[in-house]
Amino acid sequence: PVDDFNIMDLPEHYMDHFKLYDPLGGQHNNVFAAGLKMADRVVTVSHGYMWELKTMEGGWGLHDIINQNDWKLDGIVNGIDTAEWNPAVDVHLHSDDYTNYTRDTLDIGKRQCKAALQRELGLQVRDDVPLIG
Repeated sequence: PVDDFNIMDLPEHYMDHFKLYDPLGGQHNNVFAAGLKMADRVVTVSHGYMWELKTMEGGWGLHDIINQNDWKLDGIVNGIDTAEWNPAVDVHLHSDDYTNYTRDTLDIGKRQCKAALQRELGLQVRDDVPLIG
């Protein structure tokens, strides 16, 4: 319910971003609606899914907000280009303590790249903490 907005401990001027009218449930808060309204960019898992979200059936009640903000949407091509994103030859891993690695050097290479990224982000270098992005 909209009355529960204060539980989120956000400034009052954000309240309108969270509001979503549901024909069955009435006015309520919706974090995804707020995210769509406030985001600079929204990336979907495919061009087809981006189109589907704009429909009443695929938008799950958010299609109006999605269509109002469709200039922010981008669909990506499913899958990756394994020639370009190959850690054995990736040129972006040639600097700042990053390293290229192969299947044979996976454990050492990933550990070294993780530590380099933690340093670059100003994080404590810890092997025992997962790095999720």
